[in-house]
Amino acid sequence: MNRIFQLRAFQIVLIVIIAAALGYFYGTNKIAFSWKQFKPIVSISSKNPPHGQNLDMRLFYEVLDRVSQDYYDKSKIDATKLLHGAINGMLGSLDDPYTSFFPPKQNDEFKDQLAGEFQGIGAELSLSPEG
Repeated sequence: MNRIFQLRAFQIVLIVIIAAALGYFYGTNKIAFSWKQFKPIVSISSKNPPHGQNLDMRLFYEVLDRVSQDYYDKSKIDATKLLHGAINGMLGSLDDPYTSFFPPKQNDEFKDQLAGEFQGIGAELSLSPEG
């Protein structure tokens, strides 16, 4: 009985050592998270409203048209800035600190800052209010 117990204990210890060694090897040599391979969770695949949402965009376009026609200084109107501001406002209404919009240029800069491979400790990257 003592011999069987020793054999079983040896097998368990051997399995644990092999599992730990394989985990260490795989973790240090094979896993590398690359932000270049990051795929966004949300993408725009259609100009139609999301399924199940019947949004009446007439008010949005009416305000956009009114600003385009009646704003006192038409030279300050930048349609792209207006669109990005509308998207920021829409996402801001969610009151979710983890949901944000980056205009394309800022998004490219942010991705460039994160480019490379990360491995090792579990670190968190976030935006500070200062930018």
